[in-house]
Amino acid sequence: MYRKIAYTYLGGFYRPYIQTIFYNRSANKAERTLALIDSGADNILIPHTLGLRIGLMPPKPEELKPVGGIGGLLPYTERECKIAIDNQDSTKIYIFKHIVNWIYPTPTDQQKIHQLLNLIQVLQKLLENPVNKVNYLLKREMDNTNKALSNLLNIYETTTLLGRPFFTNFEFINFCQRDRGSRCRFNYKIFEPRINHKINRSKKNQ
Repeated sequence: MYRKIAYTYLGGFYRPYIQTIFYNRSANKAERTLALIDSGADNILIPHTLGLRIGLMPPKPEELKPVGGIGGLLPYTERECKIAIDNQDSTKIYIFKHIVNWIYPTPTDQQKIHQLLNLIQVLQKLLENPVNKVNYLLKREMDNTNKALSNLLNIYETTTLLGRPFFTNFEFINFCQRDRGSRCRFNYKIFEPRINHKINRSKKNQ
């Protein structure tokens, strides 16, 4: 199986992103997302909210480990899920089972997130009965709280990475960066014995 992927312009750079589906069988939840094919990544990495949306089991504090990156160390836990990609030249979807590194907040940050969410709920109730100057101060406090929560959550919203473990599913990989524009392609050929499942898909659903 061959698949050509155009480099996508995100964050000021052209990079090889692929539409990918992450599926958690135990919760029967799936999420489609753009994943960066990163030959320099040692693992498959997913951000905090992606793991929540597919219903991964929250880790115990002792399960969290540090993972290094450009932004420094972030805590993660290992979870199993299925990763699906399609073949645009046929009507098949290819599914692979992998262990992923799920970025997850530290216990301290979990507590901070919980406190900020509780504060937002309290402020929302107070704003239901506005009183001139007090209402202005409440709105300002709400804005500051939402900003603090957003800044904290963004720490754990990393790019979804398909690192080297995912490459074991392929016979060969070739990067082409001649113009870094729309004609750049990431080419691969599926190595048949490593395919876990083939699911026929009608053209109507493409």
